[in-house]
Parts: sequence; C-alpha cells; structure tokens
Amino acid sequence: MKRIFFSLCVGVLLLGFTHPFHVSRCEIDFNDQETAMQITLHLFIDDIELALEDAYPKPLRIATRREAKVVDSLLIDYLNQHLAISNGTQLLDYEFIGKEASKDWSAIYCYFEAPIESFPEKLKIKNSILTDIFDDQQNMLTITRSENKKWDAMFFRGHREEEIDMTND
Repeated sequence: MKRIFFSLCVGVLLLGFTHPFHVSRCEIDFNDQETAMQITLHLFIDDIELALEDAYPKPLRIATRREAKVVDSLLIDYLNQHLAISNGTQLLDYEFIGKEASKDWSAIYCYFEAPIESFPEKLKIKNSILTDIFDDQQNMLTITRSENKKWDAMFFRGHREEEIDMTND
C-alpha cells in the first residue's frame, strides 16, 4: 500500500514539472553606450536536456548542484548550431556570459553578448532551437533598441529564418 501511495505521489509531482507547450523566448537588447547587443534566452530545462541527450547520454541535471561539467559547452555548441544572427553582411559572433535558473527552477536564462560597431539596419536571424525535437515548438523573439522601438518575430518548424528591417518603427 505504501508503494502505491508513493508511486502516486511521485507521479503527481512529475506531472507538475511538465509543461503542455513548447516555447522559448529570445530577447535582443541594444546598448548604445557599450555598442553591444545583449541576448537573453529563456529555455525550459527538460526540453533543452532532451535536445542535448544525443551529445551526452548521461543525466545533465542542469541548474542543480550536480550539474554535469559539460553542460555549458554542450549548450553553447547546440545554440551555435540553432541560433544565428547576422547584420546582413556578416554573422555576429556572440559570447556566452552565463546562465541562471528561473525562480521556479523549470527553466534557465542564458546570457550572451555581441560587440557591434553601430546599430544595424537589418538583422537576419535563424532560430531553430528545439524545432527538431518538438513539432509544436515556437520560438518568440523581441528586439529592443529603446523603450519605444521594438520588433517581434516568431519562429517554428516551418519558419526558422526571418529578416527584420529595423529602419521601420
């Protein structure tokens, strides 16, 4: 009887940690003073662990005390394959700053920064994060230059690239 009760409790807890939708959020902010592009990615931990499973079949335990030492390098490699940003003429080289868990520990925020010489007129973005894993994956993007200048885009399995003209308000 104790085993059945324990199994039911574990099952209910595990259901609480799954999410019925597959979405990531990418925010790109331009800092005119530092001439830098700052990128923040919000990814669900269970989704990104599933994506990294082929490269590292052992438990990754992202954002825990027992996180595998290879997590950052696997994450960087995966994101370099699935997130590309260019200013129209050249691919921007963004640097991994770090990551942190969300308050509810269900997701991580990944931080990147790319130096830029000036605010680009256009950005060409390829975002195929997790679209190879989930049919319903949606990747939302918001680009912000100032409080009143924002551009949005949505990426999914059938639409992985977008060119954003930032000369239009």
